Amino acid sequence: MNEFFKKLPFIDNVLKGIGQIMLQENRWTGLLFLIGIFMGSWECGVAALLSTAAGTFTAMKLKYDKSEINAGLYGFSAALVGVALAFLFDATVLIWILIIFGGALAAVIQHFFIQKKIPVFTFPFIVITWVLVFALHNFTHIPPSVLLSSEVVPTKYDEFLSCTNGFGEVIFQGGYFQE
Repeated sequence: MNEFFKKLPFIDNVLKGIGQIMLQENRWTGLLFLIGIFMGSWECGVAALLSTAAGTFTAMKLKYDKSEINAGLYGFSAALVGVALAFLFDATVLIWILIIFGGALAAVIQHFFIQKKIPVFTFPFIVITWVLVFALHNFTHIPPSVLLSSEVVPTKYDEFLSCTNGFGEVIFQGGYFQE
């Protein structure tokens, strides 16, 4: 399987970027996170892929350090921007454009702090998301997503899943299932 990822390093970098959400430089962890996101919402899954790919692609085109790209450092904030926008807003063309733009911008901000040797963690995600939420709420009429306004219905699996909800909440996934 490693041969597959050697032939397609971009996919490897994107999956590692998603894995880095929980500080795991691991393609399999990223794949499991991505599967979990898709289980919660296909829109959030697509948004995670698009924004992480945009952040990784931006880092590659701007010729950032290859080892940082290979470690997925330009993907995790980008992934969170994408999932947050898909979770918070109805999926309009503007939202999909901002998911891609936000992912690219997250990589640029991440790079600035890496160059200054300042631990930034998810700061790019936080800044970009807050600015976009403010702008979208004040300058557009895009309604909230169905996920944001849906009722959380108890299930027979709640006791089993309650211990995992905290991890899911990091990626806007805890507490609901879309059927």
